[in-house]
Amino acid sequence: MSPSLLELQLADGRRLAYAEYGARSGKPLLLMHGTPGGRLQAQIFDEAARAAGVRLIAADRPGFGHSDPAPGLSYLSHAEDVRQLLDHLGLPRVALAAISGGGGFALACAYRLRGRISQLVLVSAAVPVPREARAGLSLRNRLIGWLATHQPRIGELLMRVAFPRRLDEKVVERLAKGLPPADQRVMRIPAVRDVFLGESTRDMLRQGFAATVHEMALNEQPLGFDMTRIDLPVHLLHGRADVNVPVGVARHVAAQIPGAQLDLIDDAAHLFILETPERLFRLVQDPMSESARR
Repeated sequence: MSPSLLELQLADGRRLAYAEYGARSGKPLLLMHGTPGGRLQAQIFDEAARAAGVRLIAADRPGFGHSDPAPGLSYLSHAEDVRQLLDHLGLPRVALAAISGGGGFALACAYRLRGRISQLVLVSAAVPVPREARAGLSLRNRLIGWLATHQPRIGELLMRVAFPRRLDEKVVERLAKGLPPADQRVMRIPAVRDVFLGESTRDMLRQGFAATVHEMALNEQPLGFDMTRIDLPVHLLHGRADVNVPVGVARHVAAQIPGAQLDLIDDAAHLFILETPERLFRLVQDPMSESARR
């Protein structure tokens, strides 16, 4: 089986697909993808992870890529899938990172899997927060969130039109035009365009958009647990110009979690980590590295 498609059968019979990148014998880091997203997107971090001595593990969440859907999926229920994945890999303890829509799931793991997670890094992370903390959210994302909650079938239809499974240069250019200048700059990087135009997009959407809409609806609902009870090192990296996940979200999360560190990145929006992945891997190997650079 290819290292880009490894599979685990969970206790309830569902299939969980994952991939591994970086340094095979390095410090283990479990990366939670955005919404939509999938394990193959993590390939863009392969070189940086290897250089940093990090073993990078990325799994498709239920309904994405090759992972079976999970009826009634919640942030906390997915933590049990993660527990089984760590057991399967023989990893008693890992670092955990989340990008964008993976934020709520990663927080749930930090809350539920005490003792299994050594640190948490949240990058441009989307998390359910009070409405006032989301000031500056783009109109497009407000609409998608409302549809996901109130009209999920229409939400799926619109996403299918706006984000076809097989992207081409014209579609990517159209999507990029609505982004802040900092994200448009990132989208011009050849390796980043390859992620959007290549196999990773086709693979992550092979089951359609139901999982995407469900996760967006989760982000509009209460988190389901108390962030103040998370008691491990947490570091947030967030672009000041992010309109997909406004900076107020990161500020709210950092204020809730005892001891959490927040680094706001100048001249950066939602996609900055694709341009500077070394930020993430420095934090995994040395949690004080980003703070020291401020």
